[in-house]
Amino acid sequence: MFKKNSEPERNLASEEGDSEEELRDTIIAQGVRVEGAFNSKGNIIIEGTVLGSVKTNNNLNIGEKAKISASIAAKDAFIAGEVQGNVKVREKLELSPTSKVYGDIEAKTLVI
Repeated sequence: MFKKNSEPERNLASEEGDSEEELRDTIIAQGVRVEGAFNSKGNIIIEGTVLGSVKTNNNLNIGEKAKISASIAAKDAFIAGEVQGNVKVREKLELSPTSKVYGDIEAKTLVI
């Protein structure tokens, strides 16, 4: 009735180098405050407050009410809130009309 599987389960995501859990979206909701070095391999959505640094290998989305006092590094980023710190984006950085960035910007493509 219950048989032990002699062959371990294979996870395609881990064979490609990243597990599914590492690539899940991370959401920092409005009213949440994070301090320190924040690193992720997946997408990050920030609606709250972050102090320190934010780094992701994928996309970063900063909401309109978000307040960031941190250096930022991402593949692609969309900023609608306030960022105090340097922003380094490997591909496309999009700034909405509500965004405020106080710091240096480095991006391959800038959309304002």
